[in-house]
Amino acid sequence: MNIYASIGIIAIIFFSGFPLLKKEQRSRRNVYQFIKSIIIVLLMIILVYIKIVSFIFAIILGIMLFILFDRKTYTKRRLIIYGSTIAILIISGYILFKTNPNYILNYLAKHPENSSLYVARNGETLVDYEADTPRPLASVVKTVIAVEYAYQVENNDIDKNERIHLETLNRYYFKNTDGGAHKKWLDHMQDEKKIINKTVSLHDVAKGMITFSSNANTDYLIERLGIEHINQRLQSLKLDDHDDIYPLVGALFISLEHKHKSEDASWIDELYKVPEEEYKQLALTASEKMKNEEVALADGFDLSVKEQRVWSDRLPKAPASTYGKLFHIIASDQLPKNISQTVRDIMEWPMKMVKENQDSYKSIGAKGGSTAFVSNQAMYIETLDDDVYEIILLMDDLSSWHSFFLPIHMNAFIVEIVNNEEFLHDIQKKL
Repeated sequence: MNIYASIGIIAIIFFSGFPLLKKEQRSRRNVYQFIKSIIIVLLMIILVYIKIVSFIFAIILGIMLFILFDRKTYTKRRLIIYGSTIAILIISGYILFKTNPNYILNYLAKHPENSSLYVARNGETLVDYEADTPRPLASVVKTVIAVEYAYQVENNDIDKNERIHLETLNRYYFKNTDGGAHKKWLDHMQDEKKIINKTVSLHDVAKGMITFSSNANTDYLIERLGIEHINQRLQSLKLDDHDDIYPLVGALFISLEHKHKSEDASWIDELYKVPEEEYKQLALTASEKMKNEEVALADGFDLSVKEQRVWSDRLPKAPASTYGKLFHIIASDQLPKNISQTVRDIMEWPMKMVKENQDSYKSIGAKGGSTAFVSNQAMYIETLDDDVYEIILLMDDLSSWHSFFLPIHMNAFIVEIVNNEEFLHDIQKKL
């Protein structure tokens, strides 16, 4: 629960108890009102802390309980007001959250300056919309790391069954910076009973990097595989227009370190001016400090959304067409057999995690990526009719509104591309 939520809860308790400060106002009704407020607030806190509901849902539930337990609610006038309000909210919610593939299409058409879409079927490019423009990849970049991991497993440079201590991974874990990805992975490992003596297999670390998008696992694997090998893999796959890869958490720590050393906001402009090679080296140095436990990531993260922008903007970039090429290499089994099997095992989590996909597709490999300003999705999909699609969608420089709503419609957009030829023609026409 963040500081603003805590302040809000304290405010509710304070204003509920404020009338009781004066003796003449300590009526039975006001005491009842205060006790009711305390009970509702405690219930909200308990539900959030034991992870039954999110904080936002707890707030909504609390408001509803306040209304239901208020005797003034049960007048004709208030019932009409509350009923109308609830009806409007339900209708608005339905309109806003109902998945609509055209929402993505319309956004792409209006924002060619920060959007790319690449679609290919059976090796033939069908949509090439701003697909040669490099854009921040966010976690989509982890696909390359998965490929390098598979090569090193095949070459016996690493043992995929090696046990990795969770404390080793936690050195790279920056709390409240990954949308809960690392914790969700750990919870999944616990549910699957794959944590033994506080260790997990190296292969599960790689899967956690892709399936749950753990940044801690990613930076550990970058250090373990060797950044030079990962970037050489870009060259061997002929992904020439791809930026060099560097540690993601390490890069985030650069911003935090610069902020704490600066007396004002000038550090943001200064960090933008740092040359690419130097920036990459700073990220590697920060990652090395994490490995050696020279920095304490548990101390907290106090970068505002605006301050995170420099990190998001400077993430490794590549064009959508480049990832179309990479995903085609994977989907068409152009990698050596054992390497291909390992990569597919890691990438095809949608077939295992969403059982319904097994009824509609032969295979799906996917890696999304997002920041407060970026929303990306890269996929290969093989249908039951043996058609193989590569779909790469990259969107950058998003407003808070679009950053929230675009991902809601993304899956529907991709499903329509694969299953609705008419929608695909609409995309070709509009873009």
